[in-house]
Amino acid sequence: MAESVSGQFLGEGTYSTVTKDTERNVAIKTFKEARDPNAIQEICILKYLQHDNIVHVNSIHLDANGMWKLYMRLYSFDLSKDWRSYITNIHPVAVLCKIMHDVSSGIHYMHNNLVIHCDIKPHNILFDTNNMRAVITDLNLAVYNPQTMLSTRVQTSNYRAPEVDFSKKYGQFGYLIDIYSIGCVMYWLLTCERFVGIVDDDSTRGCCDALGLPMYSNRTERYFVLKSLMHHQLVTVLSERVN
Repeated sequence: MAESVSGQFLGEGTYSTVTKDTERNVAIKTFKEARDPNAIQEICILKYLQHDNIVHVNSIHLDANGMWKLYMRLYSFDLSKDWRSYITNIHPVAVLCKIMHDVSSGIHYMHNNLVIHCDIKPHNILFDTNNMRAVITDLNLAVYNPQTMLSTRVQTSNYRAPEVDFSKKYGQFGYLIDIYSIGCVMYWLLTCERFVGIVDDDSTRGCCDALGLPMYSNRTERYFVLKSLMHHQLVTVLSERVN
């Protein structure tokens, strides 16, 4: 969902559009295809998950054309915007810490309930300046019970973990792909730049470029080099980039 500006249209994604109901002051997420299975999946997961840092659906409707509509509260902005411009009376570091606490809390709850979000990115994190709360939204790519349900249709390229592309043939991944994406979001919040600049069907290339590593000879070699990096090595590189 996008920023709640004046006017009816708020934003659009691959599977849905978001508009503003000015009379009821709510956001309406409408799926593009009639009786879209993505809508059914998102509705089921959202009804299953109940947490302060996960978006809450007020009501659900199926219109005469078979389009699912999800009615939700409006939020001040999403994190793809320049979030500092919306916060004027609180120190930016305090806001940053609150955002990361809320997102981490929401993801921790999801993982404890066997759900991988699979598309954490700034566009999918909303913030309410009135109660200073961040919430996670857009769960149409989420995977429930990943031990039995595998998929390759996950994560936006700039926020995609290396293991997703590396194991694309088998569609095997775990909860840590959300943690990787959270790290990329935090980098965005600190620098207003994307951590991964190279975008293609091989996220190991983007990670090596971001960390200043050689491209090596192939995807497999890049993946195992990235996997072998020690924590202190990552901290050193990332500190240099952020500073």
